[in-house]
Amino acid sequence: MNSKVGASFGVGMIVVGSIVMVVAAFLPVNELTGSLRPVGGNTLMRHGGWVLVFSAVAIVSSGIYAGRKPRRWPAPIGLCVLAAARVLLWVIDDSTRTVYPVRPDGSIAADGTGVLAPLGIALYAAAIGIAIAAAGSLILRATAKFVPPRRCPKCGQPAVDSTF
Repeated sequence: MNSKVGASFGVGMIVVGSIVMVVAAFLPVNELTGSLRPVGGNTLMRHGGWVLVFSAVAIVSSGIYAGRKPRRWPAPIGLCVLAAARVLLWVIDDSTRTVYPVRPDGSIAADGTGVLAPLGIALYAAAIGIAIAAAGSLILRATAKFVPPRRCPKCGQPAVDSTF
C-alpha cells in the first residue's frame, strides 16, 4: 500500500470513528424494557458525555497531525486508550444505569429499590467509534516510514536541530 494512500485511509478512519463517538454522546444510555417508563435526559451527554466529544475532537486533530507527520502516530492511539477507559468506567458504573420508580405525581422514589437497566446503544456506539479510530491510528503506524535522523555533514554526528 502506498504510504500516502494508507495515511489518507487511516486519517479517514479516524475521522469516521470520531464522528461515531460524537453521535454516541447523544444516544440513550439505558435501554428501558418492560414496565419502566422512559426517562428524560437518558443521553450520554447528561452523564458527562462532553468528555467523549472532547476526546473525539482531540483524536481527530491528532490523527490529522499524524497523517502529516508520520512519526506522531502514537498520539491518536493514546487518546483512543484514554477514551476507551472512560467508556469502560461508564459501563461498570451501576449508578448511571439504576432506574428508580416514578410516583404518580411525577417525583422519583429514590428511597425504593432501583432496577438496573441494560446498557443502551450509546456505550456500544462509543466503543465502536473508538475501535474504528484506533484501527485508523494503527494504519497510520503501518504506513509511517522510518526516517533516520539528520546528520551533520562535517562531523557525522546526529543533528540537534535542522539549521544546516
